[in-house]
Amino acid sequence: MSGPDSANHLETDNDILIAVTPAPPLKGLKQGILLIEHDASVRELFCNAMDYCGIPIWTAGTVAEALDLFHLRGPSIGVVVVDEDLPEWNGPLLWDVLHRLNPHVRGCLIASDATAWTTTDLAKLGIFAAFRKPLQIDEMFQTLERLVTKEIIKVYSPSDLSVS
Repeated sequence: MSGPDSANHLETDNDILIAVTPAPPLKGLKQGILLIEHDASVRELFCNAMDYCGIPIWTAGTVAEALDLFHLRGPSIGVVVVDEDLPEWNGPLLWDVLHRLNPHVRGCLIASDATAWTTTDLAKLGIFAAFRKPLQIDEMFQTLERLVTKEIIKVYSPSDLSVS
């Protein structure tokens, strides 16, 4: 099949269904990840893993740091990962502000197991993936790598898909 949709396909990985369109090759410094997380140990874990994968990462422990980094590194940020439970502000609402500043950036949420946010709520905010605590590290990093290197249309969990 040819045409504009011929590059679209579905991939499955560890019970996640991902609709994928290959992104154009990144020139120079590839886009990276802005992690907004108040827990220093989680930030360190992300830094070590992304360094190992060769993906640039910038981390912020506060909302003020996140806004400064977003303005400073804007074009270099392809994915924002925000913790739902920031002490200063609600993570999804911070994401909404950042997404309004740059609608091309992709968003992920780190959510507690008792989150009140539904898949529908997150989709309305333009969040592509949500990772529940406790974090499934391998699955999370594979998804993040895909978000940085490809244009992801949407990330779905099998429980989000219904059969009519």
